[in-house]
Amino acid sequence: MNRISRLTSWLSRHGMIPRGRDGVAAAEFAVIGGVILVILFAVFDFGLWIWQRMLLEGALTAGVHYAQVFPGDAVHTQNVLNVMLSALPPGMSSATATANCTCTPGAPGARVYVTLTISYPYSPLYFTALGASDLQSLQYVVRIQ
Repeated sequence: MNRISRLTSWLSRHGMIPRGRDGVAAAEFAVIGGVILVILFAVFDFGLWIWQRMLLEGALTAGVHYAQVFPGDAVHTQNVLNVMLSALPPGMSSATATANCTCTPGAPGARVYVTLTISYPYSPLYFTALGASDLQSLQYVVRIQ
């Protein structure tokens, strides 16, 4: 018997090394619980990103519908921008919207295209180092005439 095994048997006989398995489940949970929390936070962050993207898509859709219903206002893009920004909730006031009209006014049968873009800075809550983009941007091109 070597010295380490003699020391271990002496420590266990005198109660210095516990013989039972009390606390093993707590130690395993401490190891696994950290991994579960990281996964939970990642799912929460991804859900927040999806929710904000859906809000941006809704605002962009509102602008597209306005441009199709009121084609005269779509050429003067400020009204379309106001509709897009007002479709967002008040907490997303830092969103930016742009609208560009490519058209030849006065030409009969000319096609009028309006390019709508909406952007919102997204800041991940927990996982900034995982390559998450800091800007969500959506674009839609609509032909109104």
